[in-house]
Amino acid sequence: MTVEANVRAVAAGHSALRYCRQPFGMPDDGTVSLINDWSTIIVEGLTRFESLLYRSACSVLDEAGIAPSHKQLLFVVSTTKADIELMDTMGPDGEKLSPATAAMHVADRMGLANRPIVVCNACISGVSALVLADRMLRTGAYHYALVCGADVQSLFTLSGFQALKALDARPCRPFDIERLGLNLGEAAASMLLSRTRPSEEAEPMWHLLAGAVCNDAYHISTPSPTAEGATRALTAVTEQLKGSEIALINTHGTGTLFNDQMESVAISRAGLSEIPVGTLKGYFGHTMGAAGLLETIITMAALDGGFIPASRGFGELGVSKPVNISAQNRRCKGNTFVKMISGFGGCNGVVAWEKAAARADNSLSLDKVAVTHTVHVTPHRVEVDGKPLDTASTGADMLTELYRCHIHDYPKYYKMDPLCRLGFVATELLLKAEKEGMHQSVTDHSSRAVILFNNSSSIMADAAYHQSICKAEDYYPSPAAFVYTLPNIVTGEIAIRNGYHGDTEFFILPEKNPAVMQQVVQATLCGSGTTTAICGWLDYASATTFEAEINLVQTIKRE
Repeated sequence: MTVEANVRAVAAGHSALRYCRQPFGMPDDGTVSLINDWSTIIVEGLTRFESLLYRSACSVLDEAGIAPSHKQLLFVVSTTKADIELMDTMGPDGEKLSPATAAMHVADRMGLANRPIVVCNACISGVSALVLADRMLRTGAYHYALVCGADVQSLFTLSGFQALKALDARPCRPFDIERLGLNLGEAAASMLLSRTRPSEEAEPMWHLLAGAVCNDAYHISTPSPTAEGATRALTAVTEQLKGSEIALINTHGTGTLFNDQMESVAISRAGLSEIPVGTLKGYFGHTMGAAGLLETIITMAALDGGFIPASRGFGELGVSKPVNISAQNRRCKGNTFVKMISGFGGCNGVVAWEKAAARADNSLSLDKVAVTHTVHVTPHRVEVDGKPLDTASTGADMLTELYRCHIHDYPKYYKMDPLCRLGFVATELLLKAEKEGMHQSVTDHSSRAVILFNNSSSIMADAAYHQSICKAEDYYPSPAAFVYTLPNIVTGEIAIRNGYHGDTEFFILPEKNPAVMQQVVQATLCGSGTTTAICGWLDYASATTFEAEINLVQTIKRE
């Protein structure tokens, strides 16, 4: 329940991974990391997921002495599937199952003044949330940011990873030659970030020095063999650490064949093979939306204690590039560390932290963002730059008509879930308008960002996948269907189609809020150094209720 207790357990080599017989009714046995006593966690009126968020968030604010009602307190939640286990009883009710609805329940119970922003960026959600919070603070829009990550496990998530052949029935073995897969876990972790020191005392504190999110633009469920996105993110961050002695690179280190191999390539390409490397998956499992935060916090506390945690499960190196990893606790040198993470949709996140008494001012001066082209799609109307586009059909059929008439060269469209189809078609129309409006050859847009928002997450894909697992007599989970149950997959599809290696993000809001969306887009563009982005609202609640309001924007530098 506390950072101190968890770090003591890690230092002693204890693990929460346990072998379970048919967890959550799965046909197979497996190794998972589950909370086994919910009696002190469950809050009356809140779900398991909401209770985890609430307990973790409240404990952090209590310790910091910050009132939840503080008007300059930003609330950022990171999760991958939130309350998806409720689909068994609620059915595909997009409003009730939205991660933003759960976040609002917690915000209301805590009495928070500001509405939450939910980061739903697959496995990198926790790191993405930290990067977003840091950027928002640096713009001066808020004074504090409460960042909370959580996920609970269920048949939905376990069956999906099993369908992808990504689970190891035994405890995971990150970077090991005999590694077979990952173990899932559940957890909550929270951190309070502040724009300025809470007091004048000169004692050292942890500072977020740099953060980056980059896309592979390779595949929605397989990491790039050249580690393109991870290398770009790692290089972007470590280039800002000149003169710092990096004590540790805490990797994603899931224990899957492709992830660990990719991370070894990225570390090698970035010239960091001599730096100590570690992973915490052997203690907690893969806690999905909590992973980036949990592993950052545990690493901070371990380095505070003077040690680098052993990479539990590792024995013999089984990746093609050398990494400085050990199965034993090691003494640490330096007061800086780097956290790496990667996820479905081709996304990769990296943050760097330093323990110091003070830090240089790194405020962001926001550039103006100009909209150059727009596309608006509803079930009955399509507009490009404000001009209607004639269609003979409506609803979901209209999207396929638009694909056939205006795109027609990307057959993968037919494999996509409805949210991705909507985003793909809207983006293609947007980029066609950009190309037609140019009087010169198209410049290199490989660093272009993709920043999307909605309310209903990936509810249509969730419902389709749930149908494959809800009946024991007809249990046949589809790996292809499961991948699309992550809303950020649409950003990956857009990146792959266009070769975009920039910042790809997916946020879920309680409602469409243009002011918050603009705030996030500006902070992301200025914080990442990217000058152009595809951004906007992309929501697909049903075949007759959807909307894409997508813009192509670019920054205009101040004089």
